Amino acid sequence: MYLERLTLILEIVGQKGQATVAEICEHSDLPKPSAYRLVQDLVAAGLLEPVARGCFTISTRLKRITRNDHSDRVMLELIAPALKRAATEHGAAFFLSRLRGRAVEIIHVETPETGVSYLHPGLGKRPLHACSCSKAVAAFSPELLSTGDVKGQLKAYT
Repeated sequence: MYLERLTLILEIVGQKGQATVAEICEHSDLPKPSAYRLVQDLVAAGLLEPVARGCFTISTRLKRITRNDHSDRVMLELIAPALKRAATEHGAAFFLSRLRGRAVEIIHVETPETGVSYLHPGLGKRPLHACSCSKAVAAFSPELLSTGDVKGQLKAYT
């Protein structure tokens, strides 16, 4: 019942783009006190964000969750050929990373076919602040800069 009500609120806000608690009540038949409490729970969870006093929209966090609907395997099937071409063409290692919470995980590396040496970053998680791709990640997720997730102590990683 609780999850169903939360989902209903997310659907209403998602369809309208942004909604007030009064509009949520109008479309859901929820009592106002319940709607306020549920909206605050969604804000606290980072799934809704206020855009003006009493008006809410789908959060960047929820948008990011829904955009990341590709599994690593599916993503790799799509991107591996381009990584392989780039590694061959440029003679350097190319890697695919994904943002996972506050860390970056390298999930695949394509190396050049030539006998020249290359830098292999290895697979696995790295703190976002110590990852070479953090600037690219921040370019597509600017909210990370305001949260301070790209700041941290580098001594263990440099």
